[in-house]
Amino acid sequence: AAMQEAKFLILIVEKEKLYSIIPAELLDNIEKIIGGEEVLYNNKYFSRLKILPFSSMGKQNGLMLGIKADKIIIKKEENEERKNIIIGISMQKLGNNYSALFGLDLLEGSESDELITTIEK
Repeated sequence: AAMQEAKFLILIVEKEKLYSIIPAELLDNIEKIIGGEEVLYNNKYFSRLKILPFSSMGKQNGLMLGIKADKIIIKKEENEERKNIIIGISMQKLGNNYSALFGLDLLEGSESDELITTIEK
């Protein structure tokens, strides 16, 4: 049987918010890493790095550095753990009122692309 590749969900986080969990030597060299330059930093993170293509308003064919997380915990009534998450590191501020972006599938924990029909406040 063919091995199915795990589906990863993307969580975009402002770079400035990640200094407490990701080494500064990695965060301070994102442009060099994306550009393919060899940068000396802790090798345990090297195998976790992903280059994520993206398009947004004002930027076509952009590249963002992502790092595979062991897990994230969503704090709700009961804490929910999610695996297969890649944290995309945003070099720009995302907005005045938030510092991370993610899709509803991350919140809902769905494994497929089914439509989410109810959203409770």
